[in-house]
Amino acid sequence: TPLIEEEKELVSSSPPLKEKTSYLMEKELGEDKAQTDLVSRAAKVLSFDDAREFLVMLSNPSLPIEKKKKLMLDPIPISLESLECTIRRDRSGIAKKMYPKYTMRLSRNQKFIMASQKMNVFGTAHYVITLEQEIMNKTAPGYLGKVRSNKPGTEYSLFDHGENPGTGLPLEKIRSELGAVLFEINSSIKNAPRNMTVILPKIHEDGTKTVHRPLKEKEHMIPTFKGGSKINMSCLFNKPPKYDSSTGGYMLDFNERVTIG
Repeated sequence: TPLIEEEKELVSSSPPLKEKTSYLMEKELGEDKAQTDLVSRAAKVLSFDDAREFLVMLSNPSLPIEKKKKLMLDPIPISLESLECTIRRDRSGIAKKMYPKYTMRLSRNQKFIMASQKMNVFGTAHYVITLEQEIMNKTAPGYLGKVRSNKPGTEYSLFDHGENPGTGLPLEKIRSELGAVLFEINSSIKNAPRNMTVILPKIHEDGTKTVHRPLKEKEHMIPTFKGGSKINMSCLFNKPPKYDSSTGGYMLDFNERVTIG
């Protein structure tokens, strides 16, 4: 991005790290503080490189599928802070009215990232996520994971492409839970949007995420959260709705990120 390019330029045009640190050691800060600054500054240069490399790989259609899977399943570089994407729902045609398709692209250049489609699974909503635009099944090389819901459609869990537990495979081959979404009726406000809670694996200071591999239903993120535990999880909650007199109902402000309800 322009910001990353600009910051990288500033880092590149500054005095050499060793020379500048040596000067600080002699004139101002002392050896310990200067050494800390050297490590911190070098880490910042590396983090700009990480962010740049991430964006280049993300936009590279020729990136090998296994590398792209890892890129999608790992947290973004800390120096990038956020990544804005656009999701579009396609319900054109008879089939897609029942099983809509969703496409996610980078907002800044509309580069394709991933796609998802609702599957015909009896009793619950089930979505397959792939790195391919047309092949929507678990046997596709680009199969990335799945989203499944409970029967009422109030709880959704996101998993990667690993195998289900109980197959006798090693633990590292078992699918990991990447997140969960919980919807609850807002009992305090009539006709208000449902309360939404998003649960994600905790991101550590080094930029890696907690790997969560539930082997039993009670070990999943939502039952764990409902049981009062938030260990190794990050929990996000929606903003409270505001009453809109023009529509006669309560609304949530998405800051123009959503165009159609």
